[in-house]
Amino acid sequence: MCIHGRVFTIIEIFGRGNAKTCLHVSWEESEIQRKKKRWWREQKLYWQGKVIDRHSDEYQELLDRAFDSLSENSGFRRALLATHNAVLTHSIGKKNPSETILTRNEFCSRLTKIRARLINEVK
Repeated sequence: MCIHGRVFTIIEIFGRGNAKTCLHVSWEESEIQRKKKRWWREQKLYWQGKVIDRHSDEYQELLDRAFDSLSENSGFRRALLATHNAVLTHSIGKKNPSETILTRNEFCSRLTKIRARLINEVK
């Protein structure tokens, strides 16, 4: 799925009776290589040529818009609904927002919120 020029891929992994839904974000390689090192020091991210503070409300709103757009994808919706009421976790993600562009909580809380909305839409 392509959102604002960025590619989002949904991966479903089913094993040992547990359903896991993963979101993989693939950014343009050249953009990452140029700015990857800088964001850690400055805590600034770049979206469509605009500088966004990693710890700002604006950044959280950007994440919300990205996940909301992603939820329009039927494959994503099916995969997320297949988790039913399971607790969603992101075991390889980091907790500290200064160390990652998407923390465990930012990722899982958005998925949980979208899933609840989708469940209500189905009812």
